[in-house]
Amino acid sequence: MLGPAVRTVPHGKERQLPHRTTRPVHFIRYRVALRADLTRREQGDWKATGRALRTEREYEELRCGKKASLGNFKCDANHWLVFATLWNLGITELSSEELADLFDWFCPCRKDHLLDALKNQRARFRKVVTKAHEWG
Repeated sequence: MLGPAVRTVPHGKERQLPHRTTRPVHFIRYRVALRADLTRREQGDWKATGRALRTEREYEELRCGKKASLGNFKCDANHWLVFATLWNLGITELSSEELADLFDWFCPCRKDHLLDALKNQRARFRKVVTKAHEWG
């Protein structure tokens, strides 16, 4: 008999990923919304299929208690999460100097932050957020 935590999937039905946990990881890693990749996967896009499968594999590794390889992000994950956390709280309005001061104080990497690098990261993050909103 299957325990209460085990779910069976009817034949022919694809199990859905828990998007509340996989969407942020997928988005941070690939700068593409998971929903967009799943749509492209249905249309036969091989690269989108590979990205979605990697996200699913890593979720399953975590769920099953195996160590997941969550490296190889296209960005500094610490900085990305700071931008994501503070995006709607005024970080977009800060000058380069204020942004560097904020990161020196708030960022978990505890490194000195360069003005131009943060300015460029903020611009890339803005572009990705805009792109993600297009996909809803």
